[in-house]
Amino acid sequence: MFTNFAIKLAIFCLQRAKPTLEQRNQLANEVLSTLAALPLSSIITVKDGSLFVKGNPLGPSEASSLRESARAAMASKAFTLIRDEVLYQAYTFAANKSVNIDQLLFAKAAVWWGQKENDYLLLLSTLGTEDPDPIG
Repeated sequence: MFTNFAIKLAIFCLQRAKPTLEQRNQLANEVLSTLAALPLSSIITVKDGSLFVKGNPLGPSEASSLRESARAAMASKAFTLIRDEVLYQAYTFAANKSVNIDQLLFAKAAVWWGQKENDYLLLLSTLGTEDPDPIG
C-alpha cells in the first residue's frame, strides 16, 4: 500500500515540477538503479592486476577462455571488416549527412563504441600477460 502511494505521489510531483537537467539526470539514475534496469556500474574492471566481471574475480579457466575468445575476435577477418566499415560509415555520416547536433553525436557515439570495443578486446586478449590493464 505504501509503495502505491509513493509511486502516485512521485508521479503527481513530477507532473507539477520543473526539474533542471541535472535534477532529471539524478532522478533517472536513482530510478534506474533502484529498479536495476541498467547496469550503472562497470561490468569489466581491473583491480590490482586482476580482472573482475560483475564484481567477481575470474578463475584461471575463465580467464583463459576469455583471452582466447578475445584473440579469436581480434583475428577474425569478418569482424575486422565489419568494424572498419561501421567506423567508415560513422565518419561519412557525420561529414556528409548529418544536419543537426543529434546526428553528429550519434556518429560520434558509433566511433566511440568501436574504440571501446577495441580497447576491451585488447584488455581481454592480454589476460595473464605482463600488462594486465593495457587500456587503463
